[in-house]
Amino acid sequence: MSRNLSTTLRRRRARDPMRAFDRAPEPLRRWLAGAALSWSVDSALKVYAGALRRTRGDAAAALAILDVRERDLLARDAARIWGPTHPAATAEGLMGAPHKAALRPGAAGWGWARSRASSPPMKKRRPRASIGVETPC
Repeated sequence: MSRNLSTTLRRRRARDPMRAFDRAPEPLRRWLAGAALSWSVDSALKVYAGALRRTRGDAAAALAILDVRERDLLARDAARIWGPTHPAATAEGLMGAPHKAALRPGAAGWGWARSRASSPPMKKRRPRASIGVETPC
């Protein structure tokens, strides 16, 4: 057996992701079914709840904010994987049009995206030392 049978600690119940999905609001479930990334229900629900607060309960606007968040995450991943010159490395490159202008009502802190200048730089790898090759000192 893989667990400690002599412990006095209470066991945590295994989480059921399908039950969490079924408990999510119906618009969020529809959005998750078509999402490009594999969101956990907990993280999507956290972003959705914050978006609902910002939009004063407007579900369509909250889902649009989730779209923007996902687009920004995809652009960030594309920049890390293929470099900042790749067409998908900007959110505009993913959808063909600027995305923040449509959702920004002018309030400070409305947008999700951070500029690439404020994100931490990627680590540069040192070249590996070749075995058996002498290098001048």
